[in-house]
Formats: sequence, structure tokens, C-alpha cells
Amino acid sequence: MESWFCISFLVMFSTIPEPITAGISSLWDYCGCRWFDWQEWEDCSSECNGNQVRQRMVCATYDMGYDYRKCNVFCYNGGTSNSSVCDCAVGYYGDCFGFKVTCGDPGSISNGNIDGNQFTYGDTIQYNCNTDYMLIDGSLTRTCQLNGLWNGTKPSCACKLYLINTLSPSIPMVVFGQTGIPCKNDGNCTNIPNAYTCLCENGWSGTNCDIAFPCQILSVPFNGALLCNNWKTDYGQYCIYWCQEDYTVARRVDPDMWFICGSSGSWLPRASIPDCSVKVSYLQSTSGYKMFTRTVPNKKK
Repeated sequence: MESWFCISFLVMFSTIPEPITAGISSLWDYCGCRWFDWQEWEDCSSECNGNQVRQRMVCATYDMGYDYRKCNVFCYNGGTSNSSVCDCAVGYYGDCFGFKVTCGDPGSISNGNIDGNQFTYGDTIQYNCNTDYMLIDGSLTRTCQLNGLWNGTKPSCACKLYLINTLSPSIPMVVFGQTGIPCKNDGNCTNIPNAYTCLCENGWSGTNCDIAFPCQILSVPFNGALLCNNWKTDYGQYCIYWCQEDYTVARRVDPDMWFICGSSGSWLPRASIPDCSVKVSYLQSTSGYKMFTRTVPNKKK
């Protein structure tokens, strides 16, 4: 009977949720009860505004007493804690406001660059175009917003072209679609999305028409015609020629040869196009002559 009474007392005592402020009951000594030392505090339940608990045994039984306290009562980045949650840290998020809002890399632009390498809330970047380019179709600066998006729109860099102002020749006017910078040597510039193209004059090549054609310009043969592809730095230039009907080239000259200009800067197999100086109908014999398999019709009068 005594054992049952002590066990009932222990069960009742160990489950009381609030501390007892009164004196110890006479049953405490009667049952031989005592508190053991507190164990170590357990780890905090949260990185911020968490709880800790510790425990100790009662009366050498499996009954336990528990103690609680707050732990890590703080917030990152200026946030305010009420011991339970964090609040009021603009530009940050997370339970402890430990993460800053980011908008991510806004992306590069062709023919330009970006000033600024921080992409979080409140950061501002600025776009710049390379020399001979100008900013169009977008925002000069953009700022990372609280919603994680950049304000404004991404711009483009187009080639900047100049046309002399007839009213004030010393002040250039910026225009589009005219000959000028960045196409050199009278090349014609045309804007395309995020870039431009240059149509080079004869004798020039390269992206900006600033590479001189390595070979001298071939002359059109007398009584004939000349056809060449445009010079390309990656494979050179090729030309073929024709003679008008009833004309051919001199004896032992091959009329079907190709003329090739490569990196050597010289035409191969020879430096000039032969003239169509021989009238076939005047020949008493065509021995030693090679006739064209292609002809150029005479011009209409």
C-alpha cells in the first residue's frame, strides 16, 4: 500500500507544469524522494529565437523534471526580435533575416560593359558602350528591387555614326544608317540587333573595313569580263574571266584558269588578267589556241 501511494505521489508531482512554490510535502521524506542534479542544456532549437530544455531525475525513478529557457534571441541585419520571431529588416528574408534579396546577374551586353558587380537589394548597375557605340532601347542604370527584379530594361549598344552638321560643321550630329564610324575607309554601316555590319569599299575588308586588300585590284580584260567574290580574310578572293564572242586570249594561255589572291598578297598564277586580244574569225589556224567554253554576249547598241 505504501509503495502504491508513493508511486501515485511521484506521478502527480512530476507532471505538475508549473514550479511548486510551497514547502515540500511530508510524503517527500516518507517516500525517500530527492532531486538529482540538472543535466546539460540541450542544443538551441533554432538559429534565432529558439528554446532550450534540460532535465533531471526525481527519486531515482524514471520520472523526470524539466526546465526551459529562450536561446539565440536575436535577428541578423538589424532585424527586431520579440523573442519568438524577427521583423523589420528591409531587403532581407528568412526566419532570422540572414539572407539578402538578390536580383541575380542582369547579363552582359554586346559591344559594351556593366559597371557594378553587386546584384542584391538596393544595388545599382550602369551600362556603358564601347568606343564608337551608343546606348539605345533601354535604361542607362538599373536598381535591384525588393521583389528580386531589376527595374528598367536591358539596353543595346549600336554603332555610333556621324554626319557633319551643315549649320555648325564643328559639331557632329549622331545619326543612323549613314556612312561613318565605326566603318572605316568609306564603308557603309548598318545597325542590326546588338551589333552592326560594314559593307566595305573595293580594296578593303575586315569587320570595320580597316584591313587593306592584300592584292592589287585586277583590271577587266580588254574585250572581256571579270567576276570575283568579295575578299574574305578566312579564305581569300577568287576571280575568273571571259572573252566576248569571237575573241580569245593569246596562244598557249589557258582561258579557264582561276586567279587566286591569298595571304601572300600576290595573285596566282600571274599578276594580271590577259586581254582578249585575238579575234577568232581572223585566225587561219587555231592550233595552239584554247577556246573559251563560256562567253560574254556583246553589249546591245
